Amino acid sequence: MKPVPEISEVTEPYWRAAAEGRFMLPRCNTCDGVHHPPRRWCPHCWSQDMSWAEMSGRGHVMTFSIVHQPPSEGFEVPYILAVVKLEEGPQMMCNIVKCTTGDVTIGMGVSVIFETRGDIALPQFKPA
Repeated sequence: MKPVPEISEVTEPYWRAAAEGRFMLPRCNTCDGVHHPPRRWCPHCWSQDMSWAEMSGRGHVMTFSIVHQPPSEGFEVPYILAVVKLEEGPQMMCNIVKCTTGDVTIGMGVSVIFETRGDIALPQFKPA
């Protein structure tokens, strides 16, 4: 079984939205910056005045690696681990799914998809 992320008070809205099939990230009410991962303060201006905003779920692959050694039981290898730059600006590490390891490319357009793990869902990305 794949591991399930630890949910904290700060990340709970992110995981709840993902479980509902919505891709939400914190947006700073002071500078309008969007960031990932969720935290109590804005990494752009240090404000703590935040709200949650629904993202487009679109982005492109900045870099990727093909993983051949599973980090723990439950992972099927090989799989694609990537850094995706979202249309809204933040970058996030995720898996690219519904794509063969030979088809992924730098700059490839991707869109969010959710992988259910127990009571939560993880945002992953597939080719757009």
